[in-house]
Amino acid sequence: MKSSLRFLCGSCSWLCTIAFGVLIVSSRAGEPPKELPESLAAREEAQAYFEDNQPRKAAAALAAAAARDPGNRVLGTMLYAAVRDHVWNLPETLPIKHGGAVETLVFSADGKKIATGAASGEVFISSTEPLDEADAAKERLALPKEESAIVGLSFTKDEKRLAVVTKEGGLRIWDTAAKKPVFEEGKPAQPVTVARRSSRGGIFVIATAGGVIQAVDIEAGKVIAEFHMQGGAVTALAMSRSGMKLAAAGSDHMVRVWNLETAKEIGKGLPHQGAVIALDFSADERYVLTAGEEKIARLWNPEEGVMVMPAMSCGETITKARVSPDGSMIGTLLGDGSVQFWDALTGAKLPVSLHEEAPMNDFVWARTGMRAATASSDGHATIWTTRNGAQRGERILHGGPVLVMTFSPDDKVLATGTADGEARLWRTNGGMPLTTVRNHNARARTAFYSADGQHLVTASEDHTALHWISGHVDPYGPAMQQRGKVTCAVFNADASRILTSDTSGDAQLWDAKKGRVDGKPYHHSAAVNWVDFAPNENRLVTAAGPRATVWSFTDRTKPLAVIQHPGKKKSELKCARFSPDGKLLVTVSTDGTARIWDAKTWRPVSVINRHNALWCARFSPDGSRMVVTGDDVQAVVYDTKTWKPVGTPVLAPGPVFSAVITEDNRFLAITSLLLEAVQFFEIDSGRPLGEGVNLHTQATCIDYLVQDKVVVVACDDGTVRAIEAPFVAQDVPAWMPAFAERLVGLHRTGPDTFERVLTHMAQLHAMADDPALPAEADFTKLARWELASGSDRHGMPRFTSTLADNIVHRVNERSLGALFECYEAISADALVLSGVSLYLPNARHGEFIADMVLKMPDATPLARCYAASTLINAGRGVEALAVVTKAVADAPGDARVLRRAAKVEARMQNMAEAVALFDKSLEIEPDNFETRRAYGWVLYYFQRPAQAAVQFMAAQDLAGEMVDDVIAGLCLCARAQKNDMEALADYHRLVALDPAWKEASYLSDLRGWTQGQLEELERVRRAYVAKK
Repeated sequence: MKSSLRFLCGSCSWLCTIAFGVLIVSSRAGEPPKELPESLAAREEAQAYFEDNQPRKAAAALAAAAARDPGNRVLGTMLYAAVRDHVWNLPETLPIKHGGAVETLVFSADGKKIATGAASGEVFISSTEPLDEADAAKERLALPKEESAIVGLSFTKDEKRLAVVTKEGGLRIWDTAAKKPVFEEGKPAQPVTVARRSSRGGIFVIATAGGVIQAVDIEAGKVIAEFHMQGGAVTALAMSRSGMKLAAAGSDHMVRVWNLETAKEIGKGLPHQGAVIALDFSADERYVLTAGEEKIARLWNPEEGVMVMPAMSCGETITKARVSPDGSMIGTLLGDGSVQFWDALTGAKLPVSLHEEAPMNDFVWARTGMRAATASSDGHATIWTTRNGAQRGERILHGGPVLVMTFSPDDKVLATGTADGEARLWRTNGGMPLTTVRNHNARARTAFYSADGQHLVTASEDHTALHWISGHVDPYGPAMQQRGKVTCAVFNADASRILTSDTSGDAQLWDAKKGRVDGKPYHHSAAVNWVDFAPNENRLVTAAGPRATVWSFTDRTKPLAVIQHPGKKKSELKCARFSPDGKLLVTVSTDGTARIWDAKTWRPVSVINRHNALWCARFSPDGSRMVVTGDDVQAVVYDTKTWKPVGTPVLAPGPVFSAVITEDNRFLAITSLLLEAVQFFEIDSGRPLGEGVNLHTQATCIDYLVQDKVVVVACDDGTVRAIEAPFVAQDVPAWMPAFAERLVGLHRTGPDTFERVLTHMAQLHAMADDPALPAEADFTKLARWELASGSDRHGMPRFTSTLADNIVHRVNERSLGALFECYEAISADALVLSGVSLYLPNARHGEFIADMVLKMPDATPLARCYAASTLINAGRGVEALAVVTKAVADAPGDARVLRRAAKVEARMQNMAEAVALFDKSLEIEPDNFETRRAYGWVLYYFQRPAQAAVQFMAAQDLAGEMVDDVIAGLCLCARAQKNDMEALADYHRLVALDPAWKEASYLSDLRGWTQGQLEELERVRRAYVAKK
């Protein structure tokens, strides 16, 4: 969703659309550089296209402007963001052009060839490799032109022959090398109305206007069955996935089903009141789906002639009806231009549908069932995410109405055919940018980098602060635990110390390298909201209640100074910060003022009165600017010499929590209530710099890593997310505008006029992979990232951590939502698919995905281990053991593979093998929380509570005392060792985390626990409640 906000610029008002999230605004110190009028106009034109949901035109307009004005860094930033923040579904090959509408498409089994057939009678067999036009023409094979439209195509398994069905001539099998037919049944008496091939190949069925149906084994080149429908033309056909069953609908509105092995009819037919237009089989081939002019879809048992679940009333004529590959969903394409989804087990209408303005001509499932594609009559194809109905990437533009489409066998390419005679291949495995995510177990309050950018410290309401190495997603050292919820954490100048604060009133120094306390805490009578170090001095400041207190490192009892805002109004200080040179201190209060103090005399220097509660203030890196944010929904930048506003205040939809100024004093990043994305703006004009990156959660605190141009935000869902800012450190290189135009497929020729740009993946790679390009340059990284795929891809162009790192963490967190975020970044990757398979609520769908992963040639040992865990959940333990045994042999030094294999061995009751694998994993990664936690549960399961407790305690040392799963493990271990007092103390900690642990209903609703574990916890709960 997007929200409209108004940004005031001088005497003008700019109505700007802002994605919910973090806003980044630009302001210049001194005179802003002159901008060419045409560049400014191009930026305005691009933003208008963004707001009108035409990002291809927006990017093309920016590319054309950047070619004319490459030194315009704001223009370059917008172009960088436009390319990065969209999924473009890139052209794999140049168009395959026919003399008539393309009406059928089919890939070879290995995906290396595609056959296309047109209404003109042309049949081409083309390479799916990205080739220049001349080379593609050499590789293309054209069969002799038929006299009527092509209505069906199918390769034989050896790919040496192609079955071709024409409207008037029937079926013919061609030897493609010799261009000679090797089988033809003869011209049918009536035109062919429908042709269908089995999804696994081998069988092709054609039906005619006269009601004749022939099933042909195209491998053997013979007719294996022939049937006759009463009542005239056959209107629809469907074949089961194995090719052993056939369903057909006739003009008499009757649907009949046959067994092709016996050539006998199954049942006595399925009568309808209106024409049946669409047919399909259920995944297990037991049932038949019918739909058509009655506006109702039905799933039948053909043997008994009865429906097996309630009718699915659609309210519109149904032109296509297809069961998802795993059999869990049904999709119905309706005459009003929408697709409605249904539960294939119950017939219940799902809260997911696909909508477009123009009617759709085709609808196909991707083989995972988690994607679908639609063909539009207004000249585009769209890929969708079926779990939520969201458009996946930008619309794929064509020159005419899209009639047909199909996915390649590996789901990485979508083939489309149009009314103007073009067949196109599009890469579908590109991905959205993915934020680097670090996790706490409760709301994250702050996240700040060290001065050198090498470290990050995060604070959370889970009572911990965590130290991270920049670019890594595993904490460095143990959690720093405090009595209260941790409100703030910062580094000193050389990152040797960390200062934390909490709601209990403590501020604590820590040894940053060891993660251990450094002396006694600084005590306060109120919750400490903020802490900061004085630069290069042994002083620090804390903000608690109405006071800011300055302390030395050595004396924890007697403060150096206590500062309080004047006035009798009850107020609370939210923030206190030193200037970069340590000469000033700013305090921010709910009394509506930010006050600046001399950091030696503690006398007031200036006051900023905003008349509404303020949240935060921060100096720019050079100290010449300061930004103040608050409940007045503004972020205002001030000159620290005059204390007057600089530029134009930025208005947000809600209170602005925090802000940070970039090193050049041109950009401002803020977090605000109701914002769930990262957005970039120019402060002088209020113009947005593109559309932004979605966060999927509320951000509160923000910081900016100057060295890597990374924004980090602490979020309410417990995550700390790093987002690459799109600011560029170079002019737009000469090759980049043309590269961007090839990506989006458009070149701007004038005001609101564009021409199509044709390209293919090899041309794009040739531009991006040119060895002459500087590897570390911003646009080089962007281009290479844009073309990369697989889990070795980075979340964003300048990030160092891979998507594989993110996926592993999301699996460990058991977060299906976060795994779906990863899936949006790399949809066709084995690792992310196997991770998703573990937690899909539909177990059959998960098993289907796991089986698919195990057939993928590029599945890593870890991906296979995840898939094996899914097989165990489906009761296929023997297969799972074989998979993990092979995975461990392939990756004996991968601690993640060893840990997952240990879990599988434990599920199969193999204690010795599980323990050995866990021990080996810990030898490689002794400080891995997930291994310790999982090992603890396995040992408890095998009735080794004392050993289990050791692992749980080690896990607690690493992650803190707020992980309920670990505390519950310790509670059960104490109970098993007859230590009831310790068990009660642990249960008390669970209740302190969440009072719901006191209720019996809470335990009964828990999932993923054994019955024995729940019964033991219930005994402890009853004892705890009775004692209280």
